[in-house]
Amino acid sequence: MVSLKKLIPPLAGALLLVATTAHADRPVLHLAFTVTDNSLVDPASAHAAAAPLVRRLGQMAGERVTFAYVPKSEALLEEMKARRVNFAITSSLVYVQLAAELELQPLTLAQTAGKSRFQLQLLVQSSSPIRKVAQLRGKSISINRRHRSGWMFLENQLRRARAGVPSAFFGQIRSPLRTKSVILDLLMGEVDGCVTSDAAISAMAKLNSQVKTRFRVVAHSSPLATPVLFAAKGAPAVEKLRNVALRLHKDTVGRQLLMVFRIERMVPVDKGAFETQRAMVEEHEKRTKPAQDKGRRTR
Repeated sequence: MVSLKKLIPPLAGALLLVATTAHADRPVLHLAFTVTDNSLVDPASAHAAAAPLVRRLGQMAGERVTFAYVPKSEALLEEMKARRVNFAITSSLVYVQLAAELELQPLTLAQTAGKSRFQLQLLVQSSSPIRKVAQLRGKSISINRRHRSGWMFLENQLRRARAGVPSAFFGQIRSPLRTKSVILDLLMGEVDGCVTSDAAISAMAKLNSQVKTRFRVVAHSSPLATPVLFAAKGAPAVEKLRNVALRLHKDTVGRQLLMVFRIERMVPVDKGAFETQRAMVEEHEKRTKPAQDKGRRTR
């Protein structure tokens, strides 16, 4: 019988994976993955690339493995509430939002470019006269359509500047689905600013050395945690799965799977890893709630 050490969790965005055991007396591990935040990985191509690797993991572990696409974190919440999923990997924002409704245990963080933290950034071209957020009024901006953290960060920045909401503040908002397109929009001068992360800029700089010298940071977030692997309350084999995740980069198939999703390795969760993300969420909720309450009173 193959040890559970060989059961390597596929760190796939936008995938729902259910691993069923070969023996009825062994616990069932249900692993879920969803992309609802900024990603350098296209979900469709990642799904195709991961499929043969996931099948190989099933063979190695002596498990039957199936997986399917999960479009939204709301669906993941329902799956976890129904206990059809007991492990998941998501962005730190989604984790914080799920943890507000469920009892969860963080297991590992994803490391990229040697870091388990990243910063959100509002950028302009280095030659731009724009130095403050308020100076972008009426200008154009590009931001990934599904970049939840990015939108939250941008809305917080505008409210701090008493600039209103993005749709009323900017003259044009481009919302591509690929992070690469967001950065290229600004690099090619097609927009006045963009919202992305320092990790995305570093990745793009490896392909185009001009990227780091062509942009200037107008505003940035505090360091935020990278994607997190976590367990639901009562999940089986938690410590075993944590240990497997931490050794992924040492396994041949594990490294291939990590490469598909631009992850170098999984690292332990440090104390206070999600505090800045929670603070960003709380700031956003405080700033949006008065407007929502006002809207209700005027109906």
